[in-house]
Amino acid sequence: MAADYHHLQTVMVLASVKTTASIASLPLRRSGLKKRYSWPKGHWNWPIKVTHQHGLRSGQILCVGGQVDLTSEGEVRNPGDLWAQLPRCIANLARVLEELGCGVTDVVKLLCFYVNDGSVDEQQFLRALARCLPEGARLAVTAIPVPALAYPGMLVEIEGFAMRGSDDGPLPRTYAEIEGSSPLPEPFVQGLRCGKMIFLSAQSPLDGAASVRLPNDILGQTQQVMTQLHAALQSLGADFNDVVKVNRWYVGHGKIEDFEPAALACAQHFREPG
Repeated sequence: MAADYHHLQTVMVLASVKTTASIASLPLRRSGLKKRYSWPKGHWNWPIKVTHQHGLRSGQILCVGGQVDLTSEGEVRNPGDLWAQLPRCIANLARVLEELGCGVTDVVKLLCFYVNDGSVDEQQFLRALARCLPEGARLAVTAIPVPALAYPGMLVEIEGFAMRGSDDGPLPRTYAEIEGSSPLPEPFVQGLRCGKMIFLSAQSPLDGAASVRLPNDILGQTQQVMTQLHAALQSLGADFNDVVKVNRWYVGHGKIEDFEPAALACAQHFREPG
């Protein structure tokens, strides 16, 4: 199946319901929402000096930086073993969340980068990831195959977003119920609304059997994934005008003609300033 992924489009979306404000424009300046940081004792570390933390909580949103399978001295654990590193990444993510007063069941979105030379089926990866999650977890997910990560032998990195109410209670959730989108194993969902935020799983031009639609047609695939995203947004009471962030991954050759036509096809779904 990897050979058919030439010009494969994968798009993920973050939306703020019925507001045009981006995350950066939320009231952080004068009133100053308090920030809490997390670096659990004995947690893994980079082999270089860094100034950032593993996690941050501000208001209702928690952000966990990419979690990997390293030691506290920055050495790669289980080098070259994707399936051994995967549960370690989730365990590390859980430790960061716990220090911020949350758990994995509060996670609304995971973004996973995994090394794939074409031998790893994405559905296999997602099923293995699902087995690492606790009962009660229900979340959006994006999995991105990459040729390499930061250090030799490191095969997966996972970052996440979670949400909790200002009173530390769980926030109400609504889940997207749509057909014709990229297949996902349980407990992953096509999208969810938590509080005033919407998180969508990545959409790829795959049918229900995980076969590639419109192979080698980057414009056709762009239109396909945008249609799938629109359906997910509509099921949650939103549309493209509510979107504050879009990430788009595609296979190209580093040329302008690989990027521009698909970028413009994506952009036509948004009103200025976008």
